Order: sequence, then structure tokens, then C-alpha cells
Amino acid sequence: MATTPPALVATGDRRTSVQSAEALRQGSAGFLAPDFKGLQTCGEPIHLGLPVPLYISRTGTFYFGGLRTCGSVTACPVCSWRIMRQRQRHLMDCHRTVSALDGSTLVFHLTAGYPGDIRVAEQRERLQAAYAKFSGGNNSLGGRTGKRAGVLGSFRSLEFKYDAQTARWNPHFHGAAFFTGDIPPEFGAWLTGRWSRSLEAVGLSGGEDTRPGEAGEEGLSYICKPIWTDETEKTKDRLTPFQLLARAVETGESRWIDPYQEYANAMKGKRTTSFSRGLAEKLRLSERRHRASDAELARPFEGRPPVDEISPGVYRELRQRSEVNRYLGGYRR
Repeated sequence: MATTPPALVATGDRRTSVQSAEALRQGSAGFLAPDFKGLQTCGEPIHLGLPVPLYISRTGTFYFGGLRTCGSVTACPVCSWRIMRQRQRHLMDCHRTVSALDGSTLVFHLTAGYPGDIRVAEQRERLQAAYAKFSGGNNSLGGRTGKRAGVLGSFRSLEFKYDAQTARWNPHFHGAAFFTGDIPPEFGAWLTGRWSRSLEAVGLSGGEDTRPGEAGEEGLSYICKPIWTDETEKTKDRLTPFQLLARAVETGESRWIDPYQEYANAMKGKRTTSFSRGLAEKLRLSERRHRASDAELARPFEGRPPVDEISPGVYRELRQRSEVNRYLGGYRR
């Protein structure tokens, strides 16, 4: 059992260009206190005073167990990474299964135009109302129209970007539809028109871009990516929530803190991804995995014996120095 902090090795540790995920989590907890109580204790040992176990994943990466998790996909960088990586794997399972059955996968992007004075909470409510109209009813993706086209089911992911030049949020959906065979040639035009009509029904204007097209694994990875760091997002002035959080932590300026707080409060307790009902069953995949809550996916797997453990004092020191990820990246048995 490690009782003193080991020499840390700088490796690919999934950090942002500014802070580690642990430091960003602490920053987020500070900005959102006291309303996000789970975030305040996320990452702390469940059993105080006992050694903290260390596990190795199937891919060879190390992680700590026996820790509290808040399960917030929108306010906690650490939990968000775990949750979205799991959802990404589930999405890939669907795509590969459909491909093996000679089916097809269509990727689409559903954007919208918003009034200048609209707040984040109302943006989310209106956009989700539009998606409910888009995907519900007989003449819809999940209704008779979709079934006639061979749609087995669908996936959608809600993403927020902050425009640093206009100081406005731009929420939009990424989605995928799975087909039993080839995608009908007219389906893309139908989908674009259906989304436009759904937006009009909730008082929003049409977005700039729908871009339906047949997907490969790279396109699917993009529509279900962790809302993370500069490694996944290259657009300078359109920031993911955690890029915005990184600027807030780095500068302490209200122009970054205020919009982050508004976003986090509007999305508190909300899921950002979902699969259509019955899709996993049709593809003979695990329905339990697809229906798992964010809180369940945020918990590290502890179904095998740990490979090591460290003392509570060492773990506490690593957290205080925001070096948990760096320690894991440099761990050697």
C-alpha cells in the first residue's frame, strides 16, 4: 500500500490544456455551491479512514474505487467523461450490430435559431418540445413513416455550445437512426422538413444545418462525445461547457462564470442522451445497459479484485494537489 506520493509521470492523462479533470471538478463545485451537494463530495472516499483501492480496466488503464460519485453529466467533468464514454460504447454496439445485419446508420444534426433574449432553461424546454414533435406521432421517425422506411430505432444527444463573441448559448441535437437495410434516398429531405415544421410548432426558427448522411464510426463518436476539452473541440470561439468552466477557473472572470452557472443550473438533473425504447431488444443487446441512469454509469466498475491500494492520506493529498489523474497515468505496478 502506498503511504507516500510516488514520483508522478506525465503521460496522456485526459487532462484539459488548463487543468486536470479533478481541478475542474473542484472549480465547478465552488461555482455551484451550495446547490449541487453531490458535486461537493464527488471523488471523496465512501469509507473515511480506510485504504482507497486501485483497479485496472480491461483496456489497461488504472482507476480508483470506493469513491462517491455525483453522476452529473453536465456539471462534473469526471462523471461526465465516464457517462459519455459508456453511452458512446452503447451507440457503437448498435451501429456494429446493425452493420452485421446488412443495415445502415444515418447521422443527423438538428439545430435551431433562438430569439436574442431567451434564457438557457427556456432554450432547452423549447428544443426538447420540438424533438418530441419530431419523433412522436404517426408521421414521425418513431411512427409509421419511420417504420415504412425501415427504421429500427434512434439515438439522440443534446449538446450546448457557448459563443464567446455573441455571449449566447446554442443548444442543438445530434442524432442517429438505425435502418434494417439501405437508407431510402428521400429520407434525408423528409427528416429536414419534419424538423423544420417541429421547430415552427414551438416558436423557433429553422437552424443552419441538418446534414443527414450515412455514418461511419468516426461520425458516431462525434455525436456522442464527452463534453470535454480542447482535444475534442477545436473551434476557438464556440466553447463546450467544460471549456467555459476551464476559462472561469483560470481567470475568475464573471463573463465566464455567469454563463457557466446559468447552464449548469438549467441542466441540473437532466440527461443529455437517450435511445428509443425497444432498440436494444430488437438488436438483442442489453436493455439494462441502454436504460442505465447517468448515476449508474458514473460509478467505476468494482466487480474484480483491486490490484493495489493507497492510504487515505496519500489520496487526500493527491486530490488537494489536483493530481489524481496524473498519478493514475503514471502508475506502475
